[in-house]
Amino acid sequence: IPSDGSPVTITVYFSDETTCESILNGNSPVLPTATNFTGGATYCAGELITPLLVDVTGTGPWTIDYTLDGVPMSATGAASPIDLGATVGGDYVLTLVTDVNCSNAAAGTQTVYIDDLPTVTSLSGGGTYCEGDPVNDIFVDVTGAGPWTIDYTLNGTATSYSNAASPLNLGNAAGVYVVTGIADAHCSNSASGTQMITVNPLPIVSAGSDFTICEADPTVLTGSGAATYVWNNGVTDGASFTPTSTATYTVVGTDMNGCVSSDSIILTVEPLPVVSFIADDTDGCSPMTVEFTNTTPGNIVTCIWSIQGAEILDGLTTSYTFNSPGLYDVTLTATSAAGCTNSETYTDYIYIESDPVANFIPSTSEISVYNSDVIFYNESIGATTYEWDFGDGLGPVYDEEPTVTFPSENPINYSVTLYALSPLGCIDSITREIFYKEDVIFYVPNAFTPDGDEHNQVFQPIFTSGFDAHDFNMVIYNRWGEVVYETNDDTIGWDGTFKGKLVQAGTYSWKIEFQKIYTDERVMITGHVSLLK
Repeated sequence: IPSDGSPVTITVYFSDETTCESILNGNSPVLPTATNFTGGATYCAGELITPLLVDVTGTGPWTIDYTLDGVPMSATGAASPIDLGATVGGDYVLTLVTDVNCSNAAAGTQTVYIDDLPTVTSLSGGGTYCEGDPVNDIFVDVTGAGPWTIDYTLNGTATSYSNAASPLNLGNAAGVYVVTGIADAHCSNSASGTQMITVNPLPIVSAGSDFTICEADPTVLTGSGAATYVWNNGVTDGASFTPTSTATYTVVGTDMNGCVSSDSIILTVEPLPVVSFIADDTDGCSPMTVEFTNTTPGNIVTCIWSIQGAEILDGLTTSYTFNSPGLYDVTLTATSAAGCTNSETYTDYIYIESDPVANFIPSTSEISVYNSDVIFYNESIGATTYEWDFGDGLGPVYDEEPTVTFPSENPINYSVTLYALSPLGCIDSITREIFYKEDVIFYVPNAFTPDGDEHNQVFQPIFTSGFDAHDFNMVIYNRWGEVVYETNDDTIGWDGTFKGKLVQAGTYSWKIEFQKIYTDERVMITGHVSLLK
């Protein structure tokens, strides 16, 4: 037979022992061949496998020898193609084809892949986060032959994700991840599993607005927008404290989800005014008006002045009149433009000296032509210097207790004034009168001779000084007490007559009354006069 299997004519000669030889002529059989091998494919677990078919030539029936993953197998069929009856996956390799006449080597390979269904073995990741935190991705662990495609919904919206390696990363967007299906390179399968990524917003924490307080004032910082608060600089939320300097205060607020945010404020501590002031004069005599001027550094907008604790003045500059002696405390309460207030008290700042009490006593309040020296005894209180004015151009004299000789030739009264001055110049004065007392000088004769000659014709007392001529009375009595003469004019004397007739010679009594001119003292004198003829 040709090695290529082409047909040839064969002549066979038959003979036996009893018959004649004969000759049988015919064609030789063709070698069977496997002309086509089909049906290899990949299948998913549970799927119906398509038969592996081998197209053959020759005279059937045929037997196909093959190996399945190296294990010899065979299949027989009376018609072409031959069904190998594959039910399992593996490598199917043809080795021999045999028909009724001959066998022949066969070659061909088909592979049947039977994949397990892909599965989701775990769904991990997710969780609850705060805005800005790193978020764990959603991972899906799968089995099967990659690459894989995961079908899922994100917040109800269907989507899918493919990757060649397990686990598959679905991302970290916030929402609910529900896995619905999985497909690998060959197969698909349903899947289930839920994971959720919750990204909570950060709380809107507020520390409040920047503000200013005055030095030594307490204040309270209170956060808002969260559940709990922690401040820096040792501050407790909602608790009073007293800051000492300007600073930035930061509060960290945590909400019910544990999310954290912060805010800051600048708390400015305004120093208290360093209060000071001056007065244009600090001591003197009452009434004394003092002008006070604020000298506190900085922008001072309000000044309240207190005298002895009583708020009675306002203004950056003001004045006050002190009407009573004493030591006075002065307090200035100054408020800055920032509203900070401070006070300063100057103790015993204003001294109003008591006025002295002027007083003196003269050694005599009456002078006369015969005695015009007066000693002035100074009894003033609270004075250290003195000034005397003795009137009518006499003085001034600065002795404490002067002795003065008044002019004897000038019969007038003198108004003497003492000015007493304290150490600060406070002054008091007193005036006393020094009276000029003109001595009463008179002469009363004891006899007269009304005889008609030129001499001694009337009885007339002679007053030269010290009496008031307008207050004068003289009465002449006879020995029986009868008034024989009376006059109110010191210039008219008694001529010795009574009722127009010259009286008898003898002794007559008289009474004279008059008033001293400077003292208003009334004086009465009596005596006797002899009438001679």
